[in-house]
This record gives sequence, C-alpha cells and structure tokens, in this order.
Amino acid sequence: MVVLAPPAEPVLKDNPVKGTIYFIIHGVISAVNFFVVKAAFDRNPDMSPWQMTLARASVSCLIMLIWLNINLKTALIDNVDRSTVPSLVFRCLQGAISVTITFTCLKYLPVSTVGIVNRMQPAIVVFIAFFVLSERLKSFDILTLILATAGAVLIVVGMQGEPRDAVEQNPWTLFALAINPVLLASG
Repeated sequence: MVVLAPPAEPVLKDNPVKGTIYFIIHGVISAVNFFVVKAAFDRNPDMSPWQMTLARASVSCLIMLIWLNINLKTALIDNVDRSTVPSLVFRCLQGAISVTITFTCLKYLPVSTVGIVNRMQPAIVVFIAFFVLSERLKSFDILTLILATAGAVLIVVGMQGEPRDAVEQNPWTLFALAINPVLLASG
C-alpha cells in the first residue's frame, strides 16, 4: 500500500532587500498621510481625531472596493483561514486604536515628533524579540537600538513652544504617543 503525504508547504526565503524597500515605501506613504492629516487639522481646528479616523476609513474602504471590485468576497472572506479570525480581529482593533492615537497626537504635536516616535516600532520589535523570544543581538544591533531610542527621547524632551504647551495641558497626548509604537509592535 502506498501512502501519499500531503504536499509540503513552500519554504519562503528571507528577502531583506525586498523588506527594506517595503519599509521605505511604507515610511513615505505614512509621512504623506501625516502631513495631510496635520494640514486638515490646521485648516479645521474643530475637527476631532474620531472624525479624521472616520474619513480615512471611508477613503480606505472606497479604494479597496474599487481595487478588489468583484473579487471582494473572495479576498476578504473566502480565502481567510477560520482559525486566524480571532487574531485578525485583534489586529484590526489594534490598528484602529493606533490610527486614532496617531491622529490625536497629530492634532497637538508636530508631524516630525509623531513620525519619529511612531517609527520606533522596529526597535521595539527587536527589544521584544530579545526578551520574549531570546533572540541574540549583535553589538551593532544594540548600538543602533540605543542611538535610535536616545534620538527619539531627545526629540520628545526637546520640544519647545506650542507643542510643549499642548503636552503640558494634556499629558495623556505624550503617554499615547509613547505607547503607540509598543501597541503596533506587539501585533
């Protein structure tokens, strides 16, 4: 009797160049998004972060409907492994909270400060991997983490003028900004 084994899943190779390119593209798109949101808040000071989140979600849904068109059900429902639904729901909620935190911070703080602190996500992922997964770090990795973290702290501590006044009036903004990369990295 011959027993056939199920086909082996393909082994995906790590592609650091492709990952770096993706990260750069994501960074550029995020920066454009931050500047557009900041400009919208400057033009409409009464707009709340919730309204901005709703506007972004509406535009995102419209783009997805146009892009996926007739394949929407196949892409969003049929191809989803049912065992991953709880983690996908958690990740979606986490993303929605993060977008709201980012928009709240952009309302009161400069784009550069919000962008730099939000870009600390990879450093936090490495930090979590070191302590949770016992990943080993090279000396260069440790030095880069220390320098990146120190730079972000210096930028936040060195805020002057209107942003500093906004943080003093509402310290939760600074707490939310600090917790946002951790929220994103833990997803």
